Amino acid sequence: MSGQRSSDPVVLVSQVSHGVRWQLNASIGEDGLLCMSVDGPKGPDTDTPWSSGGCGFDSSPSGGHYMAGPGPGAGDADIMYGPLPEAATDVRVTSGKVVGSHSFPAGSGLPAGRYWYSFDPSEDTDPDTGRTADPQPLDAAGDEVAFTDF
Repeated sequence: MSGQRSSDPVVLVSQVSHGVRWQLNASIGEDGLLCMSVDGPKGPDTDTPWSSGGCGFDSSPSGGHYMAGPGPGAGDADIMYGPLPEAATDVRVTSGKVVGSHSFPAGSGLPAGRYWYSFDPSEDTDPDTGRTADPQPLDAAGDEVAFTDF
């Protein structure tokens, strides 16, 4: 993932978790790729120890199709998030938990598609890979859907 933002960020989610206000943002980078970040209420590029983000999500099995970082205000949780194709109504993470997805806001300048986010315990890793999340997009019938480049 690479690139710099060129469009103003769209706030997708704004919540308080563990006493800390945070938000999930999306924008389009100078290179035309989707950017997503988790940061404080002042927006992207704030200096918080739990900020995370990147631009350019790819569909390769080796990664790049989601972001993960420390959960806001919680030393024992991680937040995972990323874009999904329109057909993906849910995503299954490492723990087997199924998380719902949400459409990118219409008229926002963001690509057609959906996004997801999930808080999970930091120790909730796949024993084979050691990864915190191994998300799998699912359609409304629970069938697997391939990732899409964003």
